[in-house]
Amino acid sequence: MKASAAINAQSEHVAITRVNGVTTVLSAPDGSLFAGQAAIINLDGWVTKDMLLKDSAATIINFPRDVRLPANANDRQRRDAEDARRKRLELLRKTLRDAQSYARLVDAKVDGDSDLALRALVPVVKGEMPAIFTVDTAAEIKGALDIADEFKLKAILSGCAEAWRVADLLRSKNVPVLFSGLLDLPTSDLDAYDSHYSTPAALSKAGVKFAFSAGGASSVRDLPFQAGMAVGFGLDKDEALKAVTLYPAQILNIADKVGSIQEGKVANIIITDGDPLELLSHVKHLFIAGKPVELKSKHTDLYDTFSKRP
Repeated sequence: MKASAAINAQSEHVAITRVNGVTTVLSAPDGSLFAGQAAIINLDGWVTKDMLLKDSAATIINFPRDVRLPANANDRQRRDAEDARRKRLELLRKTLRDAQSYARLVDAKVDGDSDLALRALVPVVKGEMPAIFTVDTAAEIKGALDIADEFKLKAILSGCAEAWRVADLLRSKNVPVLFSGLLDLPTSDLDAYDSHYSTPAALSKAGVKFAFSAGGASSVRDLPFQAGMAVGFGLDKDEALKAVTLYPAQILNIADKVGSIQEGKVANIIITDGDPLELLSHVKHLFIAGKPVELKSKHTDLYDTFSKRP
């Protein structure tokens, strides 16, 4: 599945997200093991075609999750859960091996039945398209890195709730991170309350390139505030700003188009009345591709309506 086929240019999320100063997003499919191909769009346009900055920007792979069962789970439930995870890992490896074989057939121009699913994975196994692995725990992160090494994939990790546990490993592998869930509770009762808040600072200190990720359409508008929260827990302010501008563009291979104000790039610019990462600052003007965009949304309309209530 291609995310670009399902994008709704008239969604309320588009205008709501723009009001907080977000101009460009990665729209990613979700669901199965191989969820599909993500697209990068500007948040302005009548139809999806007008918004597309880069179609097929990356393939989303939902890495098999660690087994998490309640303490009262019995042995059979644990065996079944472990078996289900093992089968998903086997399917992941088998599919990537099949895609490698299919890529060799394509390169050799061998005639045969076309397999659209494997054809879509050809640029991934050839290292031409990044694979974004959705992971959370340290074990999942290590597992995804092992798969990336085994199949020589250009990997990006998304989610990464426990990235702070393996920051040095991520740096040694030179694998970037799209960090989401900064405002979530720790994954373990034994972790410090601020383990998520301080993860960006830990990644930056270790030299891991990362960007902030919302993890869903309804949360994208909060990205500037997540970056601001990370500053309060040790992240350098300049690094926080880059983690919502330049770094995501570099990670997703579109830094030649967006991510910084530079001659020749797309003119996506915001003007605020204060620090853009501060909760009390407001976006006063927003330009996408050089065009001024009205800062109105369902939320501002409701505010205007009910602020006049007697």
